[in-house]
Amino acid sequence: MSQPEEAGTPRTVTTRRTKSVAPWVATILWAGVILALGSSYFSMGRTAVVIGPLLRRLAPNASDDTLAHWHDLARWSSHFAEYGMLALVLIWRPLRGRPLLALLLCLAVALLDEGLQALNPTRTGDFFDVSLDFGGAVAVVALGLPSWASARRGA
Repeated sequence: MSQPEEAGTPRTVTTRRTKSVAPWVATILWAGVILALGSSYFSMGRTAVVIGPLLRRLAPNASDDTLAHWHDLARWSSHFAEYGMLALVLIWRPLRGRPLLALLLCLAVALLDEGLQALNPTRTGDFFDVSLDFGGAVAVVALGLPSWASARRGA
């Protein structure tokens, strides 16, 4: 027979710490992906090598200006989607029921991301991108608010 563990023993402390850290793992991983996408490896020039031929194949008669505009739209959409996913990961687990805190954390990551890009000579930090990032987070949180309200009422 095993003996019951006393509170404060190393095993119970480790279990408690693991339970408090585990919900943050997906958030930290996704924030890492976002910051990696903000590096020089995903600059406009480098993504154009992949997206340009794809767009040219999808619209062979489109002008270069049109393709450049579609490339911009794809990049802007990715900003929106990345931070929408970050908000989803946050409200799914570690910050469930705390949408304002989730939004503040998304805004902090967006500001960090754009700040790091401003320091990178191949990238530019832009407040427009922060607004796209934050807009994606707000959209996901706003879509989830009705379900949180009904869950609190017990419906």
